[in-house]
Amino acid sequence: MDRGSATAVGGLLRRASAVVLLCALMEPTGAAEPTGSDEARAALTQCREVELAPDAEQADLLDRGLTRAELAVAADPDDPVAHLAVFCNLGKRIRHDGLSWHAFGQVRRLMREVDTALALSPDFAGALAAKGGLLASLPRLLGGDAAEGERLVRRAVRLAPDDIGARFTLVDVLEARGAHEDAQAEAEAALALVEKAGPRPRVEQAQAVVARLRR
Repeated sequence: MDRGSATAVGGLLRRASAVVLLCALMEPTGAAEPTGSDEARAALTQCREVELAPDAEQADLLDRGLTRAELAVAADPDDPVAHLAVFCNLGKRIRHDGLSWHAFGQVRRLMREVDTALALSPDFAGALAAKGGLLASLPRLLGGDAAEGERLVRRAVRLAPDDIGARFTLVDVLEARGAHEDAQAEAEAALALVEKAGPRPRVEQAQAVVARLRR
């Protein structure tokens, strides 16, 4: 990998907290979320909860989650939840693996999966926040667009104001563009939601984000 490509992918991976928090914290909320198949929902839940497992087990869990999500897509290509589950498991697997040409190429697949989810369900708040977070984290060379990313994340929050993952994605996007006070305010609002919903490990994750922004 040449230096420019490595820098671009490295930037994506270092700023992947929006996507990771989204998939870890997001829960379906109201009419903005499609139902999805049982397998698709299970694959997405497995991805959300992978950080609760020991580090040594996470790569295997993500591989299994990705396989499960891909099978859900094969069973029903029109299931937007299945496509988001592929996005979630693949994105976390890329982040876990670190820099490689393989990871560089998989970024395109991430975008295809989330675009498919949105084509199937345009008001899917989780997919809107996922695409927004990805666009905001990617360099322009790889199709990034920070302004469009923020617009999509804000739309997700409007559609599903109690969606914790979407709110933390907005925190990440705001922080990335230097809007520190706005990011802190959003993080504190999101923390209040997490404290009501739990579970405790997620509360601690959210508290850590707020503590970092308060420094």
